[in-house]
Amino acid sequence: MAKKRLNHNHSDPIDTMSLIDTLQRLGIAYHFDEEIESLSNKCFHFINGKHDLFGISLSFRLLMQRGHNVSSDVFLGFMNNNGSFKEELSKDLKGMQSLYETSHMAVEGDELLSQAMEFSKHHLKASMQYLDPNLAQQWRELGLAKKLPFARDRPLECFLWTVGLFPEPNFSECRIEVAKAVAILLVLDDVYDSYGCLDELILFTDAVQRWDIQAIEHLPEYMKICYMALYNSINETGCKVLKEHGWFIIPQLTKQDEQEGGDVASSIEICRKEHGLLSEEDARGRIRGLIDRCWKDLNKESICLSQLCHPIAKTSLNLARTSQLIYQHGDDERAPSVEHNIRSLLIEPIHHPGSVSD
Repeated sequence: MAKKRLNHNHSDPIDTMSLIDTLQRLGIAYHFDEEIESLSNKCFHFINGKHDLFGISLSFRLLMQRGHNVSSDVFLGFMNNNGSFKEELSKDLKGMQSLYETSHMAVEGDELLSQAMEFSKHHLKASMQYLDPNLAQQWRELGLAKKLPFARDRPLECFLWTVGLFPEPNFSECRIEVAKAVAILLVLDDVYDSYGCLDELILFTDAVQRWDIQAIEHLPEYMKICYMALYNSINETGCKVLKEHGWFIIPQLTKQDEQEGGDVASSIEICRKEHGLLSEEDARGRIRGLIDRCWKDLNKESICLSQLCHPIAKTSLNLARTSQLIYQHGDDERAPSVEHNIRSLLIEPIHHPGSVSD
């Protein structure tokens, strides 16, 4: 049904672009790449016309996401003589939301889209008091079926990571391997950061560097479990890659690249000390600004990519997107949980006003 609408429903460009946006959000747009690419010219034609804020913002974002270089000058028509966005736009919540999403496609030096982000963010925050109060309720915390006594047990989070990285069906086996690796790394991270004592960690590090099953003899029982999980997982993955691609990757997987050191300080604490900031919130604000600038650099680079390296670059961008999805709220309990994101993306039915089932 989606392919039929893409091929024949050209009388309403907003409806067509909204469908493309929905397919991309669901992670299934790759099924319709040819149809979507053929509609790019229509998006170019649309974006240069006189349309509302929602339509222009949506078409601009879709074109940028497809790797087309589009000038943000298309938004000049929504600005007043003082070079600011017109205040009456704040009443158009749908348009403001679309403008805010589009503003994240800015590249370094694009002051217009940076201004669009600040303008839309300000008015969207101000409008929250008028929304359904149920939207402001705290999301239920993630319940874990099997929680280790000292470590995080987050299979849903690991799964969400892999879906964000490789959403296409042909990467199913890759998702499984990466999810297993991430799950084990979460446990090891907690062993090093909070549970293991220094003497135990020295023994464990030595065992990993030697990559010898006999090295676990002097480890405490809980570390033997961690080591065997890591050892078996790495070797299993290495055997699969060797069998299917003829490449022995275990030396690369076990290579020591990180510097030895003591406790690892958080980025917030480092930023606060380096810049002489008084509060944690000031440091968070500075890091948010750094993230925004990094996204501008990534957006610029993605436009210049060749088709040859596009799959690798796409996965790298997906890693950045998924990282921000999972970590952007920090410890804010009011934010949607990983379980909520999983349910809304993959489990709960999709309701589209006016849609007709096949």
